[in-house]
Amino acid sequence: MPQAVQVTPEEREAIERLEAMGFDRATVLQVFFACNKNEELAANYLLDHMHDFQD
Repeated sequence: MPQAVQVTPEEREAIERLEAMGFDRATVLQVFFACNKNEELAANYLLDHMHDFQD
């Protein structure tokens, strides 16, 4: 069963913006939390490693 993670409304919006960039939710959540909830850092990481996440 997936674990529930509590996020603030601002963090939820950041996650949604990252998802809107075309990344799946699981990847976005993993990177967002690995980047200490820093949206800009997470976006940069996702874009820089985009080829790693594509099927």
